[in-house]
Amino acid sequence: MGTEYYIKDKTKEMNQGIYIGKRSAAGKFCYKCRMTLHRGGPDMIHTVTGQWAAACMKCNSNDFVSPAMSFTFNINLPDLCNTLVESGYNLDNDLCIVGSNSEKAFSFDEFIEGLKECAITFNS
Repeated sequence: MGTEYYIKDKTKEMNQGIYIGKRSAAGKFCYKCRMTLHRGGPDMIHTVTGQWAAACMKCNSNDFVSPAMSFTFNINLPDLCNTLVESGYNLDNDLCIVGSNSEKAFSFDEFIEGLKECAITFNS
């Protein structure tokens, strides 16, 4: 089960927020070669079809991370941030990012830093 992330206005107690995207498990991943161990490639990691290699298909290493994380963006985050700033929002003071499975609110910098843990990113 993944976590969905939303941008919310700190000044409004219960607003829906703007859906950013979802972080989810991405299976086995070789960080040395920056590639998934799914034989079908990154587009197949969230499907039930295909097979996983026992070792990296490029370097043959068994030193991989499982499960690695992926993030699927629902929006273009830089464009959205520019639009919000042009609308008068201060990204640090007025807005935060929250996850559907967490009580913690993240600043934009904390959220971007957390994305570095995601081995694979998709744009929808």
